[in-house]
Amino acid sequence: MAKKYTLPRKHADKFSLYELSVQDPAFEVEFAGRQYRKRRGRRPLVLREDFCGTALNSCRWVAEHREARAIALDLDRSTLDWARTHNRAPLAGASQRVDLRHQDVRAVTRPKADVIQAFNFSSYLFNPLPELLTYFRCVRRSLAPGGIFMLDGYGGWDSQQILQETRTVKSPSGTFGYVWDQADFNPINSLALCHIHFEFKNQKKWKQAFTYHWRIYSPPEIRDALTATGFQNVTVLWDFEDDEDASDFRPAKQVDNCPGWIFYVVAEGPS
Repeated sequence: MAKKYTLPRKHADKFSLYELSVQDPAFEVEFAGRQYRKRRGRRPLVLREDFCGTALNSCRWVAEHREARAIALDLDRSTLDWARTHNRAPLAGASQRVDLRHQDVRAVTRPKADVIQAFNFSSYLFNPLPELLTYFRCVRRSLAPGGIFMLDGYGGWDSQQILQETRTVKSPSGTFGYVWDQADFNPINSLALCHIHFEFKNQKKWKQAFTYHWRIYSPPEIRDALTATGFQNVTVLWDFEDDEDASDFRPAKQVDNCPGWIFYVVAEGPS
């Protein structure tokens, strides 16, 4: 039976839908600050958000503190234009502290950052492995002394299956469906083809609003790649919360496998 969503397709904006479906800037900004303070005992001020998309984290970052600055990198001009209008402009005077750059993340940037984030599994776009190593080296050279690099990943045996998962998302304009579509997986090279679809009122659909062709790297592959490129104290953080609507990410060295999981990695750059 089709779900009864209330958001009309004609009122849908794919970037807003993406933010509502998969992003949590309040958590990710607080999480970054906590991880940095735990290691350095002070507040981080400069964030570099790689694969920034709509720069939601960057804008949240500068809104949290009057001295905070953010560098947001992405290769899609239309997405950066959307970010400039919808997320940066509402910051008023603080907007000048969000530096939106149409730039490849495989670049050494200035000013050097206290925290560099690559979330939403974006590092999986680098394949084969030497490309990931090149990216990590550029990140390390872009970190300020004492800086940290944060990225995330996913796995479990469900991540290798052809499947679709649908959930309902609430928005100020109504409810809509978010569909994660794992369309293909090759176990020889761990390459996966994934799509995001959206569903609306009257069974209207937005198919393949976003598409990803990437390699699903495992936690030890990410950890070893970071160590090989000069990072130190590489820590895998695992979610120990059973409730799907909450999270409890803590350092872990051994856990039980399960159908699906998400992890974060925090690595320290130059001291």
